[in-house]
Amino acid sequence: MRDDINNFQTTLYEEEIITPESDLKEGDTPITDQTGHESVQKSVQKSVQKIIILIKENANISTQEIADKLGINRSGVARHMKKLQEQGIIRRIGPDKGGHWEIVTK
Repeated sequence: MRDDINNFQTTLYEEEIITPESDLKEGDTPITDQTGHESVQKSVQKSVQKIIILIKENANISTQEIADKLGINRSGVARHMKKLQEQGIIRRIGPDKGGHWEIVTK
């Protein structure tokens, strides 16, 4: 799985979906959690990458199953997935029950 993450991370960088931490510029707004503490952008990017890998492994996976596997709450997974959908990286085919996820390739 680690090789899959590394290969996929390279693809995300090349397609400018995520920004390498070294490319962050001074003045970029840090990501903060609900308590106001700065979260590490790298952690968010890793979660997004893992979500995409889990979808590639099982297109029928639910947000709850992803949350359980990643150890984060379902609403966090849903938020990441919504952003991925808005960016055109994933899309939902069919209804919540009986549908599946699709990775959009360019």
